[in-house]
Amino acid sequence: MARRAAAAQATVFRHVLPQYYHRVVPLYAYVQAYAPDVLDAVAHCDAARALLDGLVGLVADAPPVDGDGLARVEAEGGAWTLLAALQHTQRVLLDARRTDVLTLGYRRDPIDGTVVHTHPNTVLTSIATSPAWHMLVQHLGVRRFVEMLLTTAYFAPLPHTHDCYAQLWGEPVVDRVPQKGAKRPADPPGVPAKRARRPAAPATSVAFRRTRLFSARPATVYGHGIVLGLPPHHVLNTPGPMHRRTACLARSVFPGEFAPRGGRWPRCLRRVRAALAAMVRRHDRFHYAAALDACCPTALPRLRPADLDALDDALVGPRTDPPVPASTQAPAAHDSARTRGLQQLARARSQGEPQFYRYATPHSRVCFYVRTVLRRVVPLALVGSRANRRALCRAAARLVCARRHERVTLHDALQSFRVSHCAWLGAGRARSAAAHARATALVHSVVHWLLEHLVLPLVRTTFYATETAAFRQRVLYFRQDLWARVSAPLLARLRSRLFERERDTGHAAPVAQVRLVPKDTSIRPIINLRRHTLGGSVNARLQTAFDVLALEAARRPGAYGAAVHGANAIHARLGAYKAALVATYGRVPMLYAVRADVRAAFDSLDHARLLRLVRALLAGGAAYVVQRYTQLKPALGRLARHTVRRAVDDAAYPRFLAVQPSARHAIVVDHVAYAMTDAAQVLAQVERHITQSVVRFGRDLYRQRVGVPQGSVLSTVLCNLLLADVERAAQLTSLEGCLMRYTDDFLFLTPSRTDAARFCRALHTDLPRHGCAVAPEKTLVNFDVAVGAALVPRIDAAAPVPWCGYTICPRTLAVRADVARYPFHFGDTLTVPPARRGAALAHRLLHAVRARTHVLFTSAQLNTPRDVYANLLEGAVVAGAKLHAYARALRPHRLRASVVCDAVHLAVRTTYPMVVSRLRLVPGECVTVTRAAVEWVGYVGFYAVLAARSTYADVAHALAHEVGRAKYAAVRRGLGRWALAEAQRCAAQVRARC
Repeated sequence: MARRAAAAQATVFRHVLPQYYHRVVPLYAYVQAYAPDVLDAVAHCDAARALLDGLVGLVADAPPVDGDGLARVEAEGGAWTLLAALQHTQRVLLDARRTDVLTLGYRRDPIDGTVVHTHPNTVLTSIATSPAWHMLVQHLGVRRFVEMLLTTAYFAPLPHTHDCYAQLWGEPVVDRVPQKGAKRPADPPGVPAKRARRPAAPATSVAFRRTRLFSARPATVYGHGIVLGLPPHHVLNTPGPMHRRTACLARSVFPGEFAPRGGRWPRCLRRVRAALAAMVRRHDRFHYAAALDACCPTALPRLRPADLDALDDALVGPRTDPPVPASTQAPAAHDSARTRGLQQLARARSQGEPQFYRYATPHSRVCFYVRTVLRRVVPLALVGSRANRRALCRAAARLVCARRHERVTLHDALQSFRVSHCAWLGAGRARSAAAHARATALVHSVVHWLLEHLVLPLVRTTFYATETAAFRQRVLYFRQDLWARVSAPLLARLRSRLFERERDTGHAAPVAQVRLVPKDTSIRPIINLRRHTLGGSVNARLQTAFDVLALEAARRPGAYGAAVHGANAIHARLGAYKAALVATYGRVPMLYAVRADVRAAFDSLDHARLLRLVRALLAGGAAYVVQRYTQLKPALGRLARHTVRRAVDDAAYPRFLAVQPSARHAIVVDHVAYAMTDAAQVLAQVERHITQSVVRFGRDLYRQRVGVPQGSVLSTVLCNLLLADVERAAQLTSLEGCLMRYTDDFLFLTPSRTDAARFCRALHTDLPRHGCAVAPEKTLVNFDVAVGAALVPRIDAAAPVPWCGYTICPRTLAVRADVARYPFHFGDTLTVPPARRGAALAHRLLHAVRARTHVLFTSAQLNTPRDVYANLLEGAVVAGAKLHAYARALRPHRLRASVVCDAVHLAVRTTYPMVVSRLRLVPGECVTVTRAAVEWVGYVGFYAVLAARSTYADVAHALAHEVGRAKYAAVRRGLGRWALAEAQRCAAQVRARC
């Protein structure tokens, strides 16, 4: 009973399943309600008692039970009763066209109606062959068992896991929609029912399609060039007489008001005809290019055709080395302004200043241009008043300034927009509720069209919108003509270096589009392999090959060389190395560090060498099965789901109930339909992907002849394979020390200065012989070393070494986060939701503090307790900075002080449980911090950031009260002075970025 009581208090039982089922009970409680004597009959069987500890979710809309079929099943009896009951349940579910775990891998034959087996369903097999289920069916009865299969969903506990369950029957829980709140009670029988009416979509559910803005190709017209303004196919550019163009515009603005084939103007739209005609005339008279030059002037000087080569050299450097150094050439006496501009570009490039970011148009300029177009093209009579036009301009600015993944809804655009100001609706007259709803719908159509079909096409055609790695979620806008001129020389060199023209136009390989992402002084081509086409995206087709390569690489520990795949692997590598140092020297000696980055690693992979490595990895010629199941688990107050894929040998077909989820409080649901392949198919697929990657640049097709596509699901695996082979060929692994490589970023730690110098020189001299080159400007050491005649950039010997977002102390191997790598503003890391802003704030604060609870920051093997508290304190400071950036992004909305305090309290009090739960998953780790100390340093971190802002006076007062509480007195005596100084130091670092 103690075990059942523990199961009844589990997270899955109390918090996960009740979101999908109106009632959840343990199986023993369900059985006890219908057949109490069954529990005593199976009490001697441990397997049966384990099944009774499972959870049952009651389904309200169950299919009817076939009484005649049940009677036949009961009449058969015997040892096949359980199998017959399962088959009968399958027939009922297939007839009702219901998705169920029991019917996965089965279908009805369209000819004779029999049940056909298509894939092995190991869940069904485990039930049919289980003696415990046979015993339960015998005591429970076939009829009651079939009713249970049809009206419930059962989740069996997985052994040797922490509160994890596998679904055995019922509609897959991942396909169900979470339950909503209770509805109002139904009307009494005597009240006449209201006429059913199709409701219009609420404004909160209508989101503008901002994704169409990004990475748009320029619209060109033959003989004219790049179009700046509305695209040529826009409805305002429709040719014809004025009355026909006005009618086309009206059909576009009000698509639901006109008859399908012609017809007269609707009565409700006759007043707006004049405003639409005026809009067409205003569009014809407006000069979009001139307005763009006035609102968003270009950042490049006006050049003659003869100066274009000089511009290319200023942007990307000369094609060959100049015969005479630039410093020895005197400028001409007749230097013009444009020549001085070119010299400034070349000088900025030589100093390493960001090039592409300076050509971006500020958001304020883009909003100015959009606002000018709206005022000049949209007549005031259409929007009703100047106040409505200002509201429309604010909504357009919200579309432009929103971050990369933010949603802007029609509800946001309609704020402060007055329907009564629109005179063409017949304002001033008394209207019924139905007439008011119709008028509101017409206004919604106008506002939606102006933003969705006027503003978005205008911005998409005029600007190249993209995100960047440096600015994270911030969207940058480049004028299309400027972007074409600036990116053309880099794109030409990219095509000549990585690609070759595809002559055969009848190829069968899928064609991918290229997205150009600006970097500091260059552009990065990202090939879109996730685009859904007929037969699925390229990455979806390569997923099975990725799973097989991951399996074979895991079987060969040296296949990836020194590669580490995430923070867990870094912790394991550093922990083992520190233990070895302590065992050898008795302590951690002073370590010499070398950090290096492979330049253009993905673009320099040799195809022949890569295929040789893949063939060696798949030399066994085995057959594989790729198991797939969905995992549902709670994550920071929400339910997260993701699909787990695992390749195994075909000889050992995976049993689903044998899975061991790494997560806790999880529900796993089998997909049943596993992919099957062999080594030859995987090799052919990988070879085709490497050698026949076809992309489109403009109207031409190119095949990549060097490197692998960035954006491919296989790019990291292939890069690790080749760089591991380069490590072996260059003998980088033969040196004494700890070598780690995160994809293409090397870090070498060693107590021997000689080995560190040899490693640094080998990276710069030996790697180019194998087709790779290290970026000298990104190499960093903590000792004096020269490569050739040049000194390698260095830091102080005792300074923490920055690497991949972490800083590692060379004296203790303690790990901290590299705060200096954060973008210029914390607001660039956020995505502000359009609704439920308080709940979203709490969720984001939990994510912010959770990042510093990873075992890499809290490990007792690597960090002292003071280091752990410093990491947690710094995490609270960063979370406080993100809180302020989030509150600023909500303007003009404001969060109440109580909402902010509740979010901070939740984040602080959840930190310690997250630290403990993550440490317990790692063998050999122990908890060296206390709950009181973790909470106190969290409050101190938030207070250090928010107390400096007068806006949060009430919040700071509440946090000061928490910091001074009596239960933290012992913590204040031990950590008080150090924690306050550390918090002020961290707050000073992040204050300018929020």
